[in-house]
Amino acid sequence: MKNGEAVTVLAVPSDANVQVPQPHDGKGPLRVVIAGAGLMGRWHAYYARRLGARIVGIVDKDPLKARSLIQSHASMPVFLQLEQCLGRCKPDIVHICTPTASHFDLAKLALEAGTHVLFENPEAPTLELPEALLRLARRKSKLLNPVHQFPFQNGFRQLRLKAKALGEPVRVSYEAFTAGGNGRSAEERRRILIEILPHAFSLGAALFGASFLNTMEFAGSPTGDDFELWGTASGARFHVCLSHRGRPTRNVLTYTATAGSAHVNLYHGFAVFEAESEATRRGKLLQPLTFGVRLAARSAINLLTRFRRSVLAYPGLPELGRAFYDAVRNGQPAPIGEAEIVELARTIDRLQAN
Repeated sequence: MKNGEAVTVLAVPSDANVQVPQPHDGKGPLRVVIAGAGLMGRWHAYYARRLGARIVGIVDKDPLKARSLIQSHASMPVFLQLEQCLGRCKPDIVHICTPTASHFDLAKLALEAGTHVLFENPEAPTLELPEALLRLARRKSKLLNPVHQFPFQNGFRQLRLKAKALGEPVRVSYEAFTAGGNGRSAEERRRILIEILPHAFSLGAALFGASFLNTMEFAGSPTGDDFELWGTASGARFHVCLSHRGRPTRNVLTYTATAGSAHVNLYHGFAVFEAESEATRRGKLLQPLTFGVRLAARSAINLLTRFRRSVLAYPGLPELGRAFYDAVRNGQPAPIGEAEIVELARTIDRLQAN
């Protein structure tokens, strides 16, 4: 196959203010194309199959990667260009799992072809591009949804259910210490931290609404390998710390409130809670033991549950995928709304400018 020509970015006319998707016709499983046969493409393909979708095509410019993915999904046609795949496979949904720079062009192609789009973070490097895609999605009556899977994890969902019982929020802290920048250039390491930001912000938006993102400010980067940001929401401080240097690697959210706290492990998708009653003398004495027992118990239960459900990696991704597929089938809005997508892109634009 010959490579297609580069996609030209065109202006997209403004349309209505609400996405009104066309429901799936209900005939057979959803037809899915995976664009990008790397690590995330593999997991998207795995969960798509687990959710009952039919993978009708794989797109990757590297035939070896694509063929490697085919070994797990036999009889799938492979394409070097998404445009070729769309014309032949007629999918309902395209999963975009390619490098960031290609997201706009691929999402635009998919939407113009009349398919829904689920795409890996971040959606595009500047605010104008997500806004243009959202206008196109509205005009085509198709859904456009980023992969912000953390709010769909069981542990975070438990936090949202118990948040009122925990009292008024005082401080919410997100920490991500990553080894993903090892051996990379300084610019690549900076980009990796920026690409983590949408995950942190999606958690804050799920707790406090997307408007809180307007308060986020860049607090500093002492070495270039660490980012700190602060914001406020519902009387609480929202703190984000991202680091290439911090060890051990971690991805956690700590929610501190007036009547208790929650510790959400985002690598594994579970939460451990502490109540105000443990602030007694006896509670303080036993706190390391009681917390350790709870942590061990929740870790074990979560691990068993994940294996039973075949959630082998990226907890929250199958739950988000199911919600997106249901929205497509039933003609409902996307699980992650336009306001969050726009506010998130606007905030990252503003922070990068600073």
